Amino acid sequence: MSVRRDREVAQSGSPTRALLRVDGSWLVHPMSLLFIGLILAVAPALVSTPEQHESWGVQWHFGSADLAISLLGAACIALGIGISNADSGGRPVAVELSVDVDRLVRASNFLFGLVLVGYATWLVSAVTHGLTPDIAYSALMGESGASYRARAVLVTVPGLSTLTEMAPSLAVCLVILWRCGRRRAVMVSAVLTLSILRAFLNSERLSLITVVVPVVAVALLVNVSRGGSESFVRGGNRWAKAVYLLAPMLMLLLFAITERGRSWSSHYASRTEGGLMWFAYDRILGYYATAANNGAILRDSGSLGGWPLSTQFLSDAPGFGHLFSIYTPAEYHAWWVALLSTTGNPEFNNPSGIVPIFVELGPMAVILWALWGVLAGGLYRSCRRASVAGIVGYCSLCVGLVELGRIPYFTSGRFVVNVLAIVIVYLVYRGRAANRRGLEPGGSHYLAMRAQ
Repeated sequence: MSVRRDREVAQSGSPTRALLRVDGSWLVHPMSLLFIGLILAVAPALVSTPEQHESWGVQWHFGSADLAISLLGAACIALGIGISNADSGGRPVAVELSVDVDRLVRASNFLFGLVLVGYATWLVSAVTHGLTPDIAYSALMGESGASYRARAVLVTVPGLSTLTEMAPSLAVCLVILWRCGRRRAVMVSAVLTLSILRAFLNSERLSLITVVVPVVAVALLVNVSRGGSESFVRGGNRWAKAVYLLAPMLMLLLFAITERGRSWSSHYASRTEGGLMWFAYDRILGYYATAANNGAILRDSGSLGGWPLSTQFLSDAPGFGHLFSIYTPAEYHAWWVALLSTTGNPEFNNPSGIVPIFVELGPMAVILWALWGVLAGGLYRSCRRASVAGIVGYCSLCVGLVELGRIPYFTSGRFVVNVLAIVIVYLVYRGRAANRRGLEPGGSHYLAMRAQ
């Protein structure tokens, strides 16, 4: 997907329309992201050693059965993606769409307001529970134990602080607007700053994936054409490609910076050989490997009863979660921590993404994962057909494919909030701007390119 700005400049001098040229990029094709998610789901567990299992403080349960279940889940998703893209012919097709920039600005303003409400509510709750400037400053400076004190008082408000999860959709809108010539630097800076502060204060380093992946995806798909109507930039901007290809190194650097004050200086520095960077690598590997192992623990132990993870988006709903689940989120969390205390390590508490759904739903999980594949593939198809809402939807929700190794994203509350953000964009923007062109083969604006 590339963008050729075809501005109709209003009296103010700001662009009111921009002509998107939509193409496909194999780097962010749902099959590519599914492959990345599958690698993260099983490779760390397969390459980890008994010595590492001991250092992580876990009993090892992951085996061939869990590998087979993970492969089955991924195959179901791939089948769904293939079904929803059966008539695409495997060719990235370029089309054009004149974007109403002002409408997209209004949509982004609305989302930004909701995100601010979420963070403001969270801040008020944290201050009420004891957050002080000293605690926040100590956590940001990496002082020993400060991040644990900060996280203890960052108590969320169900239904309100969850609005912060609209940030991925907002970020995608802002990148598109940037490509259209409407550079909302203040809003972009605010989103990035809030996301980084959250990652440091609430020890949610991996949660940055939910913002970084959508930004990189839309940056790879939406680019500025430099050479006329028949030329476009393949594969995306250099910086987006760099982030994509250097993601493992960037994640390693992030963990090294955050772990230095969180646990390295106070505990592990005197007990670990190899230095900080090796410790950061081991920590990242541990998060993903223990997530796979936790799924195996859940398989061996059996579910608590009901569908607590498969219907997490319903049980977490404020005020009426008990209508959909026999356990509150707090009760399930207490059970999960107690289980990990005897068979794993509560510090590594991600349940993995695929295996728990099979544990709870049995054979029905095959249908569910296929449906998620249809959703991902359908959004990608809408994206390739130059729907602005489709672009926002796919780029903000494709993170669920990358997160398969860590959490069941597609059944979580954050997924539902993101879907709500996409619906808002669709309603404000009405799904299509004006002058959609190039969808029919043979038309004057039809472009086709075979992947090389």
